[in-house]
Amino acid sequence: MLLCVVGARHEVTVNNVAPDVTITGAPGAAVEDEQVTLKSIVGDPGNADLHTYTWTATHPGVTVATSAETVFSFTLELTGADLVTLVVNAHFMHWDFGL
Repeated sequence: MLLCVVGARHEVTVNNVAPDVTITGAPGAAVEDEQVTLKSIVGDPGNADLHTYTWTATHPGVTVATSAETVFSFTLELTGADLVTLVVNAHFMHWDFGL
């Protein structure tokens, strides 16, 4: 039920906290040409938050794959160390009811 009172205005302060993010699926070791699939698990006390994802895989400073999905798959094309980063942003949903 939505109760609207014309002319009434209330201010509410919302404190948004950063989500807890876990990456799963990382292999202990991988070989060249192997596909790696990682998944993000996001815990957020703000149940009205929308999350955006930015995955980046680099191999000695060169970006080799990117994604904006919750699951990130890429192929290890070169031997050596790859670095994968994930940035999760929490955006508070806003509804504006005008009367």
